[in-house]
Amino acid sequence: MLCEAAWRHPYSGYREFAREVADALEMSFVYLPQFKPREPRDPATSLGSALLCGQPFADVRGIPLPTRPLQPRVRRMIGGPAGLAARAMFGNKSIWLGVIHLNSRWTPAGRATQMAAFLAGCPSGPMVIGGDFNSTTLGLSGPGAFRKAALTFVREPRRLSNPVPWEPAFELLREAGFTLDQANVAGKRTFTFSRFLPPPLRPNLDWLMLRGMSAVNGSAKVVRAQPSLLSPRVSDHDFILCEVEL
Repeated sequence: MLCEAAWRHPYSGYREFAREVADALEMSFVYLPQFKPREPRDPATSLGSALLCGQPFADVRGIPLPTRPLQPRVRRMIGGPAGLAARAMFGNKSIWLGVIHLNSRWTPAGRATQMAAFLAGCPSGPMVIGGDFNSTTLGLSGPGAFRKAALTFVREPRRLSNPVPWEPAFELLREAGFTLDQANVAGKRTFTFSRFLPPPLRPNLDWLMLRGMSAVNGSAKVVRAQPSLLSPRVSDHDFILCEVEL
C-alpha cells in the first residue's frame, strides 16, 4: 500500500514508481492518480496511491474523498483526493485491499468525514485497509497552527504515541468491523522526515486495519525508511507491515 506514489513526476525522477516497485517484487499493481500539475512536462505526470499484490487484482474501485483545506502545493495541482480499493484471491478466499491518505491539515472530525466516505464505498467482507491516516489529533490549518500543535504535544505527549482516542476515524473503522489489534506496533512512530527529530517527538500516522482476519501475533513491524544516517532515505515515513491469518 503506497501513498503519494509519484508517476512520471519530479518527485520520482520522472519514473513510474509503483510499476517499478511492483516489477522488482514480481507483483501485480493498480495505481490511482489523484493530482497532477496544471502544466506538466509529461501529460501522464501525477501523484496518487497504489496497491501491490502477489496475486492478480480483479475488481478495482476509486473512491472520491471530501476534503478541505488543501496544502498550498496541492492547491497548485488539478484533481482531488481519493481512496483506492481492489480485490484479489488468496487460495479460495476473496480479500479486498484498500489504501487511503487522509488530509493532514483538516481536523480529526474532517478526517473522520473522509474515512466515512471511504468506508461507504468499500464492499463488505474480509479486507485490509492501510495508509497514512495523518492522525495528528489536531487540525493544522491557519496561522500559528504548528506552534499551537507543538504546545499541545508538550502538554499531552500521549497524543503522539496513541492518537486513537482523539481521532474519530478509528471509531468508524471499529464500527465497520475493523481492528488494529496485533497488526500495529504499539507506540510506533512512523513520521520520520528527519533522523535528528527525537523519536518521542515523532507522530504515529500510519496504520493497518483488519476485518475478517487476524494478525499473526508478534508479526507487526516497523521498517526504517533510512536504515542509517549514511544511507539514502526512500520516504519521510517508515514502513509498517504484519502477517495475517486468513
